[in-house]
Amino acid sequence: MKFGIVSARHGSYDNAHDLNENGKGQIRALAQSIKKQLDGQNFDVFLVSSTAPRAQHSSEIIAKVLQIPESKIYFNQNLWSDATQGGSIQEAKKLTDEAIQE
Repeated sequence: MKFGIVSARHGSYDNAHDLNENGKGQIRALAQSIKKQLDGQNFDVFLVSSTAPRAQHSSEIIAKVLQIPESKIYFNQNLWSDATQGGSIQEAKKLTDEAIQE
């Protein structure tokens, strides 16, 4: 099975830290672009995301467009980076390695 890694940030967001309409459009366009690149390829697709509301919402849109099952979506609070906490690239690598091993 082939694996590829696509790294993306969430779309534009509002004061409540959720995607705004522009951000939703950005993520839908990104998801469609990824889908086009994956068309006809034999990739096992999974999604790793922080628990930030804007990241979760972005991930939900991507998962819907790419038809990624819930069992292949990994949310982890250690990936959330803001003024009070730093994200962890080591945690992202660990989650990615675990997903590939399954």
